[in-house]
Amino acid sequence: MLIKFMKKYFSRLFLSYPLIVVYMLQSTEYSVADFFDWHRKTSNFKKVLKRGKLHKTKPFVLLASYMYFVIFILLVVSFLLIGFDKNLITKIVGGILLVLTPVTSVYLLVVPLQIARILIVNPRNKLKLKNAQEIFESQKALKIAIAGSYGKTSMKELLLTVLGEHKKVVASKGNLNVMTSHARFAQSLKGDEDVIIVEFGEGAPGDIEKFSSLFVPDLAVITGIAPAHMDSYGSLENIARDLFTLREIVKKGKLFVNGESAYVKDFIEQGTIVYSEKGISDLKVSDIKVDIHGTSFTLKHNNRNIEIKSRLIGRHHVGPLCLAVFMGYSMGMETKQIVEAIAKTIPYEHRMQPYPLNGATVIDDTYNGTIEGMAAGLALLSELQAQRKVYVTPGLVEQGAEFINIHKKLGSLIVQSNPDVVVLMQNDGTKIIADTLHKGKFKGDIIINDEPLNFYNNLNLFVASGDVVLMQNDLTDNYSRY
Repeated sequence: MLIKFMKKYFSRLFLSYPLIVVYMLQSTEYSVADFFDWHRKTSNFKKVLKRGKLHKTKPFVLLASYMYFVIFILLVVSFLLIGFDKNLITKIVGGILLVLTPVTSVYLLVVPLQIARILIVNPRNKLKLKNAQEIFESQKALKIAIAGSYGKTSMKELLLTVLGEHKKVVASKGNLNVMTSHARFAQSLKGDEDVIIVEFGEGAPGDIEKFSSLFVPDLAVITGIAPAHMDSYGSLENIARDLFTLREIVKKGKLFVNGESAYVKDFIEQGTIVYSEKGISDLKVSDIKVDIHGTSFTLKHNNRNIEIKSRLIGRHHVGPLCLAVFMGYSMGMETKQIVEAIAKTIPYEHRMQPYPLNGATVIDDTYNGTIEGMAAGLALLSELQAQRKVYVTPGLVEQGAEFINIHKKLGSLIVQSNPDVVVLMQNDGTKIIADTLHKGKFKGDIIINDEPLNFYNNLNLFVASGDVVLMQNDLTDNYSRY
């Protein structure tokens, strides 16, 4: 215990420590609670900055400069007390202040930051949210909310691509899905849009109601439910209840739900429209084909067979594609127009995104962070043809009390998929996955890597021609333990 304490203390005695502290604040979006949680769990600050990058924004430069200034002042005061006063007690106080400078400087940085948040940032954000609510309420466009534990951004981009062939459609950018980003998005609206799509980034009970009070959707999509943000929600039931708040917000027949998500079944009621790989409403699916280049299937509509082809890869995309077709028809699109729009759909960044590397194919699914998404990726891996199949993952975070069970399930899914090589990035869940692989009599190679950044940066040296490599999830620095 003492060795660990001393190691943590001495890792603060470097010129880069203030930069690391502000980086930690930046990475937690200046959430003081999240920052201190990360700071408390970190045992070696020299190893913190391994995955992310310093973004030298104005707040970053200001806070880093302030912290260096605070440390300088504390050191000057300490040396003055020690060297220019003959009183022993004064010297002792100076010595204590000198030793505690690295610790004290953190609090002297965060306290004014918190005060600024309370007195300046929060009131300013409140005003922005009020203005945004007025903007959204004034829109004549059809407003679609996308919510769920996984697949939100992919669904949003899919609808944006397909419906955008027929209407003027705008959507919130990337994975910017919290209230403040919604407020900024509202400011960009021109007023002549036909469809507005917003992604809800729920993370705690009550979030869906808050997002909906701001955006007031006409239609809503629940992409699925899985253990996520369990430290906040506590249980899957609480996640489901929060998501299905949308049932009380949109009109009957305006809520669309992913029927392949096992956790939604108990909450589906009459009037909810379910989509899945079997189809949606009177649109029925058959002859699904999946390979590294995309997904295709036949859709029966009004006694007519329609051939659907997309560059999205994975059987789990069939349901969302059916929903896009359904919405296209409901908005007056012709079949040819829908088919051509679907053909333009491509994987979103870090979501089942394939790319070639030295004759191998790498499928980048590193944004994925739920067991449902992991299952979909592993199912795809089992379907694909390859000389060698490689699966890479650090496991999952924010699983709460389900942490052990989820990682056991992930291990079982890997065994079922049966890749040739499994690469596990060292963290709290690694041993659980590895033990499950051994118990499941996994016959492939297991590699445990404690330098993930080095592995990813040198992936070209690891792969060989004919390989298919699936990389799922990627722990950021704040979820790592050093």
